[in-house]
Amino acid sequence: MADRSADLLLEVRCCATGSLDVLAMEEAALISGIAPGELVEALAEFGACETDGYMITVHPVLHAGT
Repeated sequence: MADRSADLLLEVRCCATGSLDVLAMEEAALISGIAPGELVEALAEFGACETDGYMITVHPVLHAGT
């Protein structure tokens, strides 16, 4: 079974500046300083993750095809 978390795009908002980026899981984890597995767990449990001045939420993406 493929790891579907790799397909997620996340909104990463800097709390200090308000800037917003939409990043892949690995990039979001790198910026926030959280291990990807821990980030996946936090998003699954709470729907968002805030750490080190960043708020991370799942970015809804429409996939074309199947």
